[in-house]
Amino acid sequence: MPNYQAGAQVVSISPGEMGLSFNAENPAAPQAGQEFYLGSSQQRGLLGVSLEAEWSAAPAAAVVELQVANNQADSSYVTVNTLTFTGAQKVLRCDPAGLSFRYARALLRSHTGAETLTARILSR
Repeated sequence: MPNYQAGAQVVSISPGEMGLSFNAENPAAPQAGQEFYLGSSQQRGLLGVSLEAEWSAAPAAAVVELQVANNQADSSYVTVNTLTFTGAQKVLRCDPAGLSFRYARALLRSHTGAETLTARILSR
């Protein structure tokens, strides 16, 4: 069960804006964060999005995924990038480009430790 239900209070972000998918939270894995509407590829062409995951301290192990979808449903989301924390990293970022989608979110796939997670979705 995600922390934030797909379809509930979707926030729209425009190019250059940032939204917090997790905000200094300690969710139990697997958990999906807040989803964001970035517009349609027909409006903007291929979309750019970034995910920056930051922990309060370096976790022993954690996996955070960037997921995108064209429909506002949990079953529609696919993983386009994976950030793997191995004990030495506190912050990781991915910047995939050339994607066609409408919605983006972070998914905490796994986590060992008690650290809190802040996950930022950036529209480019």
